[in-house]
Amino acid sequence: MDVAVLLSCVAGVGTLLVFAGLDLAGRGRLRLDKRLDAWGRAAGPVALEDVTPIGDARGSRLSRALAGQSFADRLQRDLARANIRLTAAEFLMIQTGIVATGIATGLATTNVGAGLAVILFGVFGPRQFVGMAQRRRLNAFSNQLADTLMMMSSSLRAGYSLLQSMETVAREASEPTRSEFGRVLREVGLGLNAEDALNNLYRRMPSGDLDLMVTAINVQHEVGGNLARIFDNLSETLRERARVHGEIQTLTAQQRLGGMIIALLPVGLAGVLFVLRPTYLRPLLTSETIICMPAFALLILAAVMVVAGYLTIRRLVAIEV
Repeated sequence: MDVAVLLSCVAGVGTLLVFAGLDLAGRGRLRLDKRLDAWGRAAGPVALEDVTPIGDARGSRLSRALAGQSFADRLQRDLARANIRLTAAEFLMIQTGIVATGIATGLATTNVGAGLAVILFGVFGPRQFVGMAQRRRLNAFSNQLADTLMMMSSSLRAGYSLLQSMETVAREASEPTRSEFGRVLREVGLGLNAEDALNNLYRRMPSGDLDLMVTAINVQHEVGGNLARIFDNLSETLRERARVHGEIQTLTAQQRLGGMIIALLPVGLAGVLFVLRPTYLRPLLTSETIICMPAFALLILAAVMVVAGYLTIRRLVAIEV
C-alpha cells in the first residue's frame, strides 16, 4: 500500500476515534447527571469558564498546559455560552484531528485543493459552529426575556419572593431560560448571594436587556421599590423594542437581499461560463499579465471587492434598536 494512502487512513481512523471517545465520554456524563439528579442536582451545562474539570482523562495533560492561557479561557467561555459540553482541550483535539485529516488527504491524493479545503474547514468550521450555537442560544434567551419578566412579575404579585419567582421560571420556562435560571438557583443554594449569581448569569448571557433586569433587581435591593411594576414596565419596553426591530427588519429586507444577490451574481456567472465555455475563464487562472498585473491577482482583487461591498451593504442596513 502506498505510504500516502496509509497516512490518510491512519489520520481518518484517528479522527473517528477522537469523535467516538468524546461521544462515549458524553454518554458517561449523561449517566452521571441522571444519577446526581436523583439526589436533587438538576442537569445543566458543565463547560463553564470558571470551572476546571477534575479527574477528566480526556486531554488532561493538554488541559493542564492550557490552564491560565487567555485564548483557552475565551474558548471555554464561548463553549459555555453555546452550551457545548466540551472543554477547550477537547475542542482543540477535534480541530487538530480534522486538520491532520486534511493534510493526509492532500498528501494521499496529490490534490492540494481538497486537502486545503479540509484544513480550512478544520480551522474555521468548528469555531463558526460554536459562534452560531452561541448566537442562537443568546437570541433565544433574549426573545424569551419579556415572557420571563411577566412570569416573575405575576409570581411577585402572588406573594412569592424573588427567589421563588426564579424557581417558577426554572420550572415552567422554555430552554435556555429554564436551565440558566436553574443554575442561578443552584449557585444561590451553594452560598452565593443573589447579586453575584445574577451577575454570573449576565456573564453567560451578555444581553443588554438582561443587564437592565439585573440592574433593576440590584437597585431594588438597595433602595426598595415595587419590583413587580418594574418588571412590567421592562417587559413592555422589551416587547415594543422587538416590534420596532421586526419592522426595521421588514423595511430593510430588500436591501439585504439585494446585497446577497450582488455578492453571489459574479460567482454564479463565473460558474455558468465555466460550464458553457471553460476556455473563456482559463486566462484568469494563469500567471499571464493582464492590465499590468497577473491574471490571478485580478481574480483575487475582484473577490476582495465583492466581499467588501457585501459587508458594506450589511453594515448600512444593520440598524440598532
